[in-house]
Amino acid sequence: MEKKRIAGMQILIFLMLFIYFIKISPLIPYDRDDWCFIGTMRLPIPIWKAFNPSKVLPETLMPIGGYIGSYIIYPLTHDYIGSIAIAESLIISIVATIMFYYFFKFIKTRLKLSTIFSLLTEIFFFFSFFLLFKHLERPSYNEFWTADLTCAFNYLIPGLFNATLYFYMLSWNDGFSNHYNKLTDLRKGILITYIFFTMFSSSQFNILTMICAFYDAVIVSFKDNLNLSFIKRIQSVYIDVVIIIMWVVTVLFDLYGKRASQVVNDQYSIINTMKSFKILTQEFNKPFILISALIILISICMSFKYIYYSNYYLTLIFEFIFTVLIIFIYLLIAYTKAGSLYAQRVDSTWPLTFLLLVIIATSLAFLVKNIMICRVLLPLVILLSSLIAFNFNCLPVLPLNYNHDSNTLKTIDNKIISQIVSADKKGDSKVTVNVPSDHKDSIMPIYIQNTLFTHHIIRTRLKISFKVDKKMDKLFENRKNEQPHIPLE
Repeated sequence: MEKKRIAGMQILIFLMLFIYFIKISPLIPYDRDDWCFIGTMRLPIPIWKAFNPSKVLPETLMPIGGYIGSYIIYPLTHDYIGSIAIAESLIISIVATIMFYYFFKFIKTRLKLSTIFSLLTEIFFFFSFFLLFKHLERPSYNEFWTADLTCAFNYLIPGLFNATLYFYMLSWNDGFSNHYNKLTDLRKGILITYIFFTMFSSSQFNILTMICAFYDAVIVSFKDNLNLSFIKRIQSVYIDVVIIIMWVVTVLFDLYGKRASQVVNDQYSIINTMKSFKILTQEFNKPFILISALIILISICMSFKYIYYSNYYLTLIFEFIFTVLIIFIYLLIAYTKAGSLYAQRVDSTWPLTFLLLVIIATSLAFLVKNIMICRVLLPLVILLSSLIAFNFNCLPVLPLNYNHDSNTLKTIDNKIISQIVSADKKGDSKVTVNVPSDHKDSIMPIYIQNTLFTHHIIRTRLKISFKVDKKMDKLFENRKNEQPHIPLE
């Protein structure tokens, strides 16, 4: 029965995520980066002085989604853009569901919460991804929001992979490195593979895993193995050392990559970046933040009463806060150099808001563990949270790089592709495609041709050129006289 409950909760979360990405906020390829990365796969290793030297995971997983969509789903649906959206949404939903499952395991193991209440805490944690930025009177962000499809794989996917590994590392009372040393060779190999792709995903996000490894190495080597020699202590935590070295490699590769060399920012201002972080916090759902602050405060106060369980909780809270501070400083420096506007985006600051939600959910779990009234009220809290989180009277904020409704994006994509496919069927070696005014891009036709050929949508690599047609702009949704939402109360 317990396994069925656990499986049922993961299936429920997966279905809610998949429906969200398919119907509410679809992942539609539209801009230049999208067409480039869904059809071209890089070498699955870090590449010195490449444009994105260390982004192995995003630039292999995203085209895999393109392959699944075009080779497997498209022959069944005969809807190319829809098939790509389904495939990419499927990947993200699966990865996110695994992350939420490992949060459940982390809560159950470290706080010794019962299975049923650990599952309820997990579903609350899931709803909090929508509640943090929720506004009922206007479009809202959420923790799954990204600027475009490419950013979903450059920010959200690395965040989810690192979060999963983070929870896995935290789930062992005797320390992650001690647990690793007890694994069979095959399981060690599988874990090393996951660590490889997680660390080579994003140098902004893998710091989450690195800090956890550093913390584990310090605790295990200087607390549990203090009687050993320095060399043997390092050997006992070598998996943590490997993770730290991988992080250093990603930072060095990215610093000397082409993308970093092309960053031109004449106003390196920490103050501007701080202002951008402030703009991000202004998007928070203030009632949710106030209630969450109260939960955290009560949990800390109650931890002094329940001494036996408080050690686990306070240790975790200290580690979370320490991690938040380090990541904040790291991103502050990174985005001061790369551009302060990154600091006000939900997707590029994901590790910080993610850890905030982890602190809230862990504090709630501690209260549920120790206070009967919290256990009694938890089902009601979760039901109310779900009704607020999935209130879509106002839809999520549109992707930053598109600023158009998904139906509009799909219509324009189909218009462009139909012109290219028609020319290919006629046997033409080149074609001029009418496009809307937001497609003024000399490189984009090359990426579209490459992707359509790779996905077997066209037979030849015909030369494509774009011609802006103002009539195509009529396909964009017209918001000139858009009316406000009228609430019931």
